[in-house]
Amino acid sequence: MQKILEAETFVYNAGVHHRDMSPRNVMLVSHSDIYTAPDPRIVIIDFNVSNVLNLSARRRGDTDLDAIHKTWPGRMVGPITRFWDELMEFEVKGWVADDIGAANEWLWECFREREDYVPVVRDEDREESPRLVEVEELTGRVSDDDGEDDVVVFRG
Repeated sequence: MQKILEAETFVYNAGVHHRDMSPRNVMLVSHSDIYTAPDPRIVIIDFNVSNVLNLSARRRGDTDLDAIHKTWPGRMVGPITRFWDELMEFEVKGWVADDIGAANEWLWECFREREDYVPVVRDEDREESPRLVEVEELTGRVSDDDGEDDVVVFRG
């Protein structure tokens, strides 16, 4: 599952929002038996509802990838903020744990400290999705509208 989200992350950061990531749109390819292959190739298929982000972002108010890539050169928007609470189809098929919050915790543990992704911050007391770290937040603490400071974890 990690390799699937990594593959989708490359596609997204190249400027294509798939918009229909589910098990039915993932192929595992190998020259040997797919069930015993040590490292099958991931192929994402069915781009019929995809958007090319540079052409459609302004119209829909989506993330401005160009601005993010200028702020965080060499880093990509990782899967945490895009797939938080969005792995239901993978949960139903048994690709990730289906306990309440387990898929989100898996995302957090798997991708939060990756040096190739824009850092994210999470308030563990809230259920909402983590968010990308703003450059101004790298001082160590951030104040939200709730009046309390959240610790920003940035390793990079």
